[in-house]
Amino acid sequence: MGIWDASQTKNTILWFLTAASISLFRINEASEDEHYFRKAIADNLKIIVALEFFITFYSFSLTVELILVPLMTFLVALLAFSERKEEHTQTAQLLNQLIELIGGILILYAVSQFILDKNDFLSTQTLRDFFIPIVLSLLLIPYLYFLYIFLEYEKIFLRLGFAISEKKLLTYAKRTALSKYHLNVQNMRRWADSLNRKSVKNRKDIDEAHKELKRSLKEAKNPPVVKLKDGWSPYSAREFINSSELRTGHYSNIYDDVWHASSPYFEFGPGVLANNIAYYIEGNAKSVTSLKLNMNINQQAGAREAHLLLSEAAEVLHLNALGTRLAKEIEKAILQSKKITRIKQSKKITVSVDNFLSGNGYHVTFKISN
Repeated sequence: MGIWDASQTKNTILWFLTAASISLFRINEASEDEHYFRKAIADNLKIIVALEFFITFYSFSLTVELILVPLMTFLVALLAFSERKEEHTQTAQLLNQLIELIGGILILYAVSQFILDKNDFLSTQTLRDFFIPIVLSLLLIPYLYFLYIFLEYEKIFLRLGFAISEKKLLTYAKRTALSKYHLNVQNMRRWADSLNRKSVKNRKDIDEAHKELKRSLKEAKNPPVVKLKDGWSPYSAREFINSSELRTGHYSNIYDDVWHASSPYFEFGPGVLANNIAYYIEGNAKSVTSLKLNMNINQQAGAREAHLLLSEAAEVLHLNALGTRLAKEIEKAILQSKKITRIKQSKKITVSVDNFLSGNGYHVTFKISN
């Protein structure tokens, strides 16, 4: 298109060492955020692009740039790594502040140079410098998307290899998955997870897993009504907590007619082995018959905060599941780690407490079941 020429070499190298490298570091986040690529496009159109261009327009001396570029690359890589782990939160905050400080100095330098020579800034070359990082970033997104698809398929097929030992059967499973799900990684992952929980002996088992997923996807668009005496709709129950941290995965058959879904552990408080809470739903193919919040106390330092969080989550769960507020005596039992059982609307509500076998902690479970 004639936009890029040799004068854009510095611009391109800086773009590769910053924006492109960060995108590659963060590609694994795409599996956790269904809107990752939509956000990536929006991020590249923000005012930060203009600031980045404004800063890189003015060159420093060779010595300064030889120090600045590797330093910024190292800090950005370190930040991307630190943001992925909970225990490195303080390090990430410090790195953010340091990068912001350096960025502030660069902006002040760019502004001073602009004031001294406006004519050099207002030119066709300036417009080219402005658009190159944007165009490069937008053109990188399709590559990142297909890289993500490739990495996810590789992980899924690797796990299938443990579930299906026969080579021809494994090849059949991969081929049918690619023909049915194409680029839909989420559906392929659900299908593969169902196979990993079963004993796959022939092609019929693989085909049945495809049919079961198709039925679930169709049912999700128009969920059947479940009467309270029978339990709750799986599609409603997984949303009862109203929290992204405690939202369960897909409701799946784990063995016989036992169906299950769980959230990731939501960790909080001090220490490497932090206190955590998770949400579980269990039942049969038609309805959920058990709703459970489980809290693990690994650190006594944050126990009070953990009990308060469990109490709040139990209040929300009880309200959405039964339509009424949590009884004060049950709330008190959660806060004081006391066992209690009550019957309400044909449901059993329990708070149970168990010490770890190691003696270094305990877990508290709040449960509503048929």
